[in-house]
Amino acid sequence: MALLRGCLARTPKTAINYLSATVFPNTMDWAFVISAFAAIFSIVNPLSKIIIFPIVTEGYSREEQMGTIALAIYSSFLIFVGFGLFGRFLFRALGVDYNALRLTGALVMIKIGFDMIQGIIPRTKPTPEEAKEVVEKRMVGVFPLAIPFISGPAAIITVMLYMAEAPGLLEGVMVIVDTAIVCIITLFVLLQSRSLYKKLGRVGVLASVRIMGMIILAIGFQLLLNALDIFLSSYGF
Repeated sequence: MALLRGCLARTPKTAINYLSATVFPNTMDWAFVISAFAAIFSIVNPLSKIIIFPIVTEGYSREEQMGTIALAIYSSFLIFVGFGLFGRFLFRALGVDYNALRLTGALVMIKIGFDMIQGIIPRTKPTPEEAKEVVEKRMVGVFPLAIPFISGPAAIITVMLYMAEAPGLLEGVMVIVDTAIVCIITLFVLLQSRSLYKKLGRVGVLASVRIMGMIILAIGFQLLLNALDIFLSSYGF
């Protein structure tokens, strides 16, 4: 609304200049863009999926695996973009304060970071009832591969937080670009999961999980400190 009022208050020529300067500033906050990419990439952690993928697609032909991968990546990207653009409005409608969402995201990331540092990979085996339903509906790409293994709660909250805290429209667009790049990387990792697993082995994969865990833990604590700072400032501390 402020952008619209600013345009209406100017002549057509100056309004174009104002809109250009506001929407497309001369400089972009690349530190923010890189931080967003690092956070999303670490949470999704594409390399960890080369252990999960063979389990959820056991008995699938190569063609069926490729179809499952395509569906998983497509679904994950839509989920990221949907929650990134509209998630905060949903939580606002539910009466959830944004700082509470930031605090929740921080705690989830800290928990996941601690687990990953210890080499813990989430349980990947669905229950027999879930497995039967998924196979019947051919929806392995959506559950459990897309949700929760690629676009899980922590990854969704991370995208939402960075979209909400983007200093400008261009940085917000770049957060979506970051998610697209992470999804593309995950796509290639899953397509080459068999050969990558042979080269890295379980030890190599777990080592990458621990490294990503350190990054997630650091980001989680930073978000926690930011949330606590805002909370204490609101009470005059």
